[in-house]
Amino acid sequence: MKDTRDIIKDYTWIESTIKKIYSSGLRTQIFLSLNGKPKRIRDICNALNCKPQNASTRIKELQDMFLVEYKKEGYVLTVMGEIIKHKTLELNAESIGYIIDKDYEKIESAIKKIYTSCLRTKIFISLNKKPKKLCDIYAVVSCKPQNASAVIKELLEMLLVENTGEGYALTVWGEIIKHKTLEIIKILNTFKKHDNWWMSHIIEIPDEFLYELGALSNSEIIGSDVDILSAHNEHIAVIKKARELKVITPVFYSDFVEALFERTKKGLKTELIITPEIVRYISTIMLKENSKLIDILKSKNISVAKMKNGLKMGLTLTEKTMMLGLYKFDNTYDFFSHFKSSDRNAVGWGNKLFNYFRKNSKIIKLKEFGI
Repeated sequence: MKDTRDIIKDYTWIESTIKKIYSSGLRTQIFLSLNGKPKRIRDICNALNCKPQNASTRIKELQDMFLVEYKKEGYVLTVMGEIIKHKTLELNAESIGYIIDKDYEKIESAIKKIYTSCLRTKIFISLNKKPKKLCDIYAVVSCKPQNASAVIKELLEMLLVENTGEGYALTVWGEIIKHKTLEIIKILNTFKKHDNWWMSHIIEIPDEFLYELGALSNSEIIGSDVDILSAHNEHIAVIKKARELKVITPVFYSDFVEALFERTKKGLKTELIITPEIVRYISTIMLKENSKLIDILKSKNISVAKMKNGLKMGLTLTEKTMMLGLYKFDNTYDFFSHFKSSDRNAVGWGNKLFNYFRKNSKIIKLKEFGI
């Protein structure tokens, strides 16, 4: 669990994105008016009653932030844009009771005040239910006492903070806003730390798990242009070391079979979810080329389930590690770079995602492989 100083460090790193999203009422309104359905500039202007040149300027800013992209028929939100929009609407619905893209003007001032000052946001997220004295607050965020005092006064006026007599603490509304703020910071952190990786892969992850990508903020990319097999080798090493193993895979290859074979010989449990294409590939080709597969599939230590449809991701889970693999835009699985984390939040996220696919899969009987 990150402490306050770590969270503040994360916020400083993504400050410009947070400020840009919320500092302009028109930019925020345009952002929240977009979704997965393409919209042209004139559609945006008609909906928001703004000038085309102003809308074009704000759209370009959102594109520079990787929140919006242009497709053949108009502008749409990127995956990161969809996630941030969802969290923004969630924040508003839970704390204020309005829907932002319909009633944004009613709370525009409050939204701006929370997010457009880095110091204000740092102080806000440094507070919790336990009262803090002013000297403790400015020590944590490294600012002058008079600046901290001015910000606290603003937060008091916004009903986000209260003076308990023992110090300053968040109100109930403040707690809700902080919770959603931290979610947005973690999600942006997840994307910003590895933006090239996310932007160069197809992201087809169920929405409910996309919205929780902040759980992956403490992760790393395994892969190197110098050692192109580093991600592959790390993946196999993780599989071999695991006491417990869960894998969702849209690909099947000899090194993976060998690693599974070693596990079954040792009596280690493995849960495997594969696609219909992999079932056909195993039954028509691999069983003829690799006799070890028969021993693996007959083992009591492995369960194999088939998804109803294909998917564009791979997931490997052990008791301590989560590894995520995605497809590149040329529609090939990327063996050479994987997303890896040993953070318990990331492993928990991975387990929930695995359970989601397991519920939508069916255990395969040996006869389906022709055994």
